Amino acid sequence: MGKRLDWDVICTRELLQEELLRRNSTVILTSDLIKCTQPIQCLCSQCGYTWEATPSNLIKPTGCAKCAKRVIPTLAELQDLLDSLNRNVVVSGSYESSYDKLDVVCKLCNYEWVTFAANLKSKTFACKGCRTIEKKDKAQAEHQALVKDLEAMGKDFTLLSNFKTRKSHIDFMCNICGYKDKKIPLHLRLHGCYNCSHLKKLSLDEVQLRLDSQDKKIKVTGEYVNTSTHLSCECLVCANTWEATPGSLRRTGCPSCADYGFTPSKPGYLYYIRINHQQDVFWKVGITNVGVKDRFPAKDRKFMTVLYCHLFEDGHDAINAEKNILRLFKEYKAHNINLLSSGNTELFTKDVLQMDHLFWGPI
Repeated sequence: MGKRLDWDVICTRELLQEELLRRNSTVILTSDLIKCTQPIQCLCSQCGYTWEATPSNLIKPTGCAKCAKRVIPTLAELQDLLDSLNRNVVVSGSYESSYDKLDVVCKLCNYEWVTFAANLKSKTFACKGCRTIEKKDKAQAEHQALVKDLEAMGKDFTLLSNFKTRKSHIDFMCNICGYKDKKIPLHLRLHGCYNCSHLKKLSLDEVQLRLDSQDKKIKVTGEYVNTSTHLSCECLVCANTWEATPGSLRRTGCPSCADYGFTPSKPGYLYYIRINHQQDVFWKVGITNVGVKDRFPAKDRKFMTVLYCHLFEDGHDAINAEKNILRLFKEYKAHNINLLSSGNTELFTKDVLQMDHLFWGPI
């Protein structure tokens, strides 16, 4: 560590130059040192850069500001640097510090904007005008490719809006039925017309017309949301009322008129049983028009013990009782269990009705 000089006592040019040479500095003093707090003219012997600095700043290890790349270049030097970096821009304006914004014009697209010099020198620099043109050209190419793909796939569509991005919706019209909608390009390629392929969301009137065309004597009421939402149904033959999804109505008809399953218009049993299968124990609630013994095949009955069974004169009461139990104790329902031939969706992992102390006997 060199000797620290007290510039309040010793303040001569010769002593300061000796100290700089001893510190291996490239700074050469070119003017007289009048006062230790007054700047002195300096010259870098390595790059020829000239500047002014106080003695206390000169003896710091920072050295020449230009060699350390701390000097703001002139506007011409900045332009030469940008040309060497292939930025294809022309800069103009006042450039005296890094905080000054410059006027920039792109040589390729004539786009004009204002920015800092650091942004122009950045590795991630890109002209906004050129980038916009590239996106537009790419979108046009994607649009033409989509049109060709739809023609090759035999999808007779007319695109009513232009391609923007792969996740943006495109308005289109089916030339066969006139149906209009908007979908992303991937959906247009994968699917046909939603109206022609019966994938379009139906209205309540359309559901009723479809049931009438299938000769199902059923009247539906309520608000149609989707195929998995229940609608209120009334049988025009036996006046039975129930709730069902539009999808199930297409497959089945009135449960009271049918010869299979549970018939609400007939007396029904509400039963509660325990199932011991190997090391697992489950509890089940269910309804049936016949006895519990006739409800299950022999291969299922060997695991079962009846804990409760009640006969309802009106089958609708049995249905409501079962629904209330399933709703109240839905958190204890067993999932993905296939122990029985049917009725696995009403299994519980806990004795929810607390009747395990009762014993009616095996089925």
